[in-house]
Amino acid sequence: MHPFIPFITEQIWLKNKLDNSGKNYLMLTNWISGKPKKDKYSKEVEKIINIITEIRSFKNELNVTPGSFIDISIEKIKNANKIFFNKNSVVLKKLGRINSIFLKDQKKSSATLIISGELLKLYFDQNVDLNLIKENLLKRKTKFQEDLNKISQKISNKAFVNKAPKNIVDQEKTNYNLLKNDIQKVQLTIESL
Repeated sequence: MHPFIPFITEQIWLKNKLDNSGKNYLMLTNWISGKPKKDKYSKEVEKIINIITEIRSFKNELNVTPGSFIDISIEKIKNANKIFFNKNSVVLKKLGRINSIFLKDQKKSSATLIISGELLKLYFDQNVDLNLIKENLLKRKTKFQEDLNKISQKISNKAFVNKAPKNIVDQEKTNYNLLKNDIQKVQLTIESL
């Protein structure tokens, strides 16, 4: 914080005798070197961030408004992760815009989300039309497949591969693999709806 509030940090430094280097002022000390140590709490925070990020990305993928609330079922996850969800439910609910975390699957329409190999079921608000979302995903999958076919024709064309610069050919191969992954993700999402 010293670059932003130097007068305050200097006072904290001097009053608490935080000087280990023999210099009196914070402004004369060197920056801390080395990597910070990660403890179990930092790993838990990273896990929370990952869960929230995945939920938000999934909503975005489905064209669901980010502000809409969801319910989650954690029936099919490992017990250690169920404990984690329960222990951090307040933060997860607040940041993930989650109404309820259910221990058992609900008997209503849901979408399946896989986070770190764990299967979560997401239940959306009443105003979210899962059939419309499924329709849009099918259109997106069709568009991805068309693009994949075009790239496939390019990279299977020996004249293109021989004449084009290597970086262009490599980029097309990368695009091909990315599209294949996108199609698989969309297909899994469609199947889960």
